[in-house]
Amino acid sequence: MKTMEQREIKFRYVLKNKNTDQISFKWFTLSHIEISGLHDLFLIWTNYTILSRDRYTGLKDKHGKGEEVYERDLFECVYSNVPNGYSPLGHKKRVETYIAEVVFHFGSFAIKVFHPDHGKKVFIGLRGFLENEEKVIIGNIYQDSKLLEK
Repeated sequence: MKTMEQREIKFRYVLKNKNTDQISFKWFTLSHIEISGLHDLFLIWTNYTILSRDRYTGLKDKHGKGEEVYERDLFECVYSNVPNGYSPLGHKKRVETYIAEVVFHFGSFAIKVFHPDHGKKVFIGLRGFLENEEKVIIGNIYQDSKLLEK
């Protein structure tokens, strides 16, 4: 019987050095954790504080050819009130840039981004967002938290 190939479950641990406060990252697969037990993680816990454990979404930026996308990664979103610069009603074109964060929302990965037409943050499916245009990760909330203040 042929078994279905499963994607490897990966985690990105965000760590803060207890002595220097420096932020660093360590990647583990579930297989690695199962094989080595918690020994490798114990070594981390003695010198670092774990800030977060982010799941790999199974997707990559740049139409699947770039970097792996994890929870809490950041993307830049460009909003235009007039698609393709054409307004049959003579509306003035407005282009704004917002920062989107990758989150897990209602059972799937999404981006959370401010939408000016709604006046609040909305959730957009991550897969569709990445397929729509060539998107590139611009950072993460740990190293680039000031981007979220925009």
